[in-house]
Amino acid sequence: MNIQAKPVKNRTYVAKIVRKSFFQPLPAALAIVLLLSGCSTKTPESGAVSEKTLAVEAYQAEPPPSFQSKSINSGGRCFVDTVNGQPVSRMNEVSGSDSLAIEGWAIGAESTPAPLVAVELESRNGKRNYYASAQRAVRPGLGQALKNPALDQAGLHSAASAAGVEQGLYSLRLLVGGESSAVSCDPNVLILLK
Repeated sequence: MNIQAKPVKNRTYVAKIVRKSFFQPLPAALAIVLLLSGCSTKTPESGAVSEKTLAVEAYQAEPPPSFQSKSINSGGRCFVDTVNGQPVSRMNEVSGSDSLAIEGWAIGAESTPAPLVAVELESRNGKRNYYASAQRAVRPGLGQALKNPALDQAGLHSAASAAGVEQGLYSLRLLVGGESSAVSCDPNVLILLK
């Protein structure tokens, strides 16, 4: 038995059929790929948990427990980059009903990223000081700028509710502590709590 292919008379018709059969499933396939890749506008649950954790913390009238047994002297080196997500200025106004988020870096007297960090609001009118714990963060480029690669680990982040803090003017201090000593660094930043 000998089978021969018959010539196609209408090539345009065949081309339309091929295009239709090839490209028709493409939109469905693209939708499936996007769904499987996890593209979504929904915030991951872990981010929501950490935000809740940070929002629970509040400024306290006592230093964090890790600093209470240490004598705290002036010193170290530090800088504040942002206050509540805005570039820092000499005077920063903050609503007392908001949280106070601080981003920056701090090193102790030995020019090392000591593991313990906290934020102090030192009252400018002699009233009570307030404290909140902070966490270390990676700060790429800091080590290169300060000529010590280990200092890329000297970044810090703090976010705590300022609801219990009396209104007024405060000097911001960054506390840095190791096993036996601690320093209070002055980044020359004022917080006006309204």
